[in-house]
Amino acid sequence: MDLMEWLVALNVNCTTTAAKLFSRISLSLSSTIPTITFTPDQIHFVNDIHSDPDGECMTDGCARVSPAVLRDLWRSGILGSKEAPTAIQARLGGAKGVWYVDPLADPRSDERWIQVRRSSQLKFKYDAYALQDPLLRTLVLSAHDVINAGLVQNIWMQIRREYQYTAYWHSISLWSSEPCL
Repeated sequence: MDLMEWLVALNVNCTTTAAKLFSRISLSLSSTIPTITFTPDQIHFVNDIHSDPDGECMTDGCARVSPAVLRDLWRSGILGSKEAPTAIQARLGGAKGVWYVDPLADPRSDERWIQVRRSSQLKFKYDAYALQDPLLRTLVLSAHDVINAGLVQNIWMQIRREYQYTAYWHSISLWSSEPCL
């Protein structure tokens, strides 16, 4: 019971169905790679953005993160990529989703912060006490996603090289010795 209380804060999630709670618990116990631990003041809870007039959620599961976070994640070597990512899929405590680099933030800034969308990213509600636990403030990546990201990047680079090679030889085949007028 202690694990469940810590993981899903039963006191504030008591109206959630048992099936949903166990699904969330299963997700939380999957293989992950811990990355960056935030302080409570670096986590900004924000509302989702909805369209007018039908109210459809336009930010479903997506929120901004500072460039420093993705840069630090890249420098850690966990991703095994040659460049800093512009977006990642991850979990942060009871939140799950995609975080993308804030296009309006100064890319040279060392300020670390992350947004969490209250409705679409939060799968568990937490009280203020829960955020004192650094494990619930640690950004975690799925081990499966990290492995696949490396494979996808390698495949993409190979496709890119093949395309460049093909384009190069195609341009030579179109070349003519006659001067252009």
